[in-house]
Amino acid sequence: MATSRNRRTTVRGSADLSSRGMVETETADSVVVRENLTLPNSRSRRKPMTAATSKNNDNADMHFRHTILYIMTFAAVIVANVFASCTTDTVYNTYDHTPLSGWEKNDTLSFDVPKMKQAGVYSQSLGVRMTEIFPFTSVSLIVQQTVYPSGKVVTDTIKCPITDSRGNFLGDGVSAYQYSFPIREISLNKGDSLHICVRHNMKREILPGVSDIGVKIVKR
Repeated sequence: MATSRNRRTTVRGSADLSSRGMVETETADSVVVRENLTLPNSRSRRKPMTAATSKNNDNADMHFRHTILYIMTFAAVIVANVFASCTTDTVYNTYDHTPLSGWEKNDTLSFDVPKMKQAGVYSQSLGVRMTEIFPFTSVSLIVQQTVYPSGKVVTDTIKCPITDSRGNFLGDGVSAYQYSFPIREISLNKGDSLHICVRHNMKREILPGVSDIGVKIVKR
């Protein structure tokens, strides 16, 4: 009687199999070659970043950083003003915004100071907040005050240096700069109030870069 033999499958070397992505499994009397199937990658491939995309990302990042710096500087100034206003000598400290599109020459900012509780001499200063787009080394501001109930009117022209000859901003802050310039000392009676108007006196009709103007009054 013929003896039956189990057929044995001949396979290539392991190095050849591994290079083709195949593995082998062995049973008692046979070797089975099985391909190692790889599923296609279901993740979507990222599109290559173009030069325009990279530039847009850089511009957005720079704008974000400037915005954060401006907010931080503005918050620090507000905190400082709050502490200053809490002192007994400061009787008035208020800011008003200028339009984002630019401060027009005929656009007058107004400040109404309430009645003085005490008679005396008061020191006045002008607060100015600038951004990096301000194009000049200084700004000329006209401050006109009307004292009530007397109706007395006093006018001052304040020249405010903003940058040095190299264009470096002289104010405090980063990206947004804070300045303070003296106006005058004025004698007021008890019960006197003030109506103060501020406008710029520059040749350019619409002045960019001026974000806020403020008036501070301190009793001496």
